[in-house]
Amino acid sequence: WPSENNVTEDQILSIYPNPIHKTHDSHILYALGTNYSNTTLELINIRGQIVKTILLQSDQQGWHRENIQQVLSNNPSSGIYFIRLKPENVSGQAVKITILN
Repeated sequence: WPSENNVTEDQILSIYPNPIHKTHDSHILYALGTNYSNTTLELINIRGQIVKTILLQSDQQGWHRENIQQVLSNNPSSGIYFIRLKPENVSGQAVKITILN
């Protein structure tokens, strides 16, 4: 891991595994370029509708890894979705994922 001072931008580094199976643990590896007080993760369907929003535990500058199984807690149907990392007052970055039953 780089030191937190070396991380300068907000980004999703990896979501794994992808495709996501609802019965397995899923994780996100992300970087925050500054400290925030409210960082969320949004599950967005192919129509652009926000299906689920969760608050991430880590909102300090640096690299972080978190389990995101709770984003599947409303049991979305199989298909293509986007996961958007959204630090407070920032538009965020989205990554395409596939959810399988």
